[in-house]
Amino acid sequence: MPDKDNKYISATQMVGLMGVSPYMTPYTLYHQFKNNLHPLPVINEHVKWGLKKEGLILEAIGEKLHRPIKRNINQDFIKHPEYFIGCTLDGEIP
Repeated sequence: MPDKDNKYISATQMVGLMGVSPYMTPYTLYHQFKNNLHPLPVINEHVKWGLKKEGLILEAIGEKLHRPIKRNINQDFIKHPEYFIGCTLDGEIP
């Protein structure tokens, strides 16, 4: 999920900036930031199945590592303290 304020480049947008995203180009990313646009999220069968499996995958990773995994249920955007980059983690090991 991109930064709601359009001040940070997200991990999803980074692949667009590098020209390797099937969903955006450097040109569309430029216009998103220049015009403060917020494109609709991509919802397709791959995304739907990925979201359904996400919790199960995080649970399996936690079991394998013998560590608890904290899900990012609120979809909080984490910002780097020095650079204008960030990401929305699926989960983290506390």
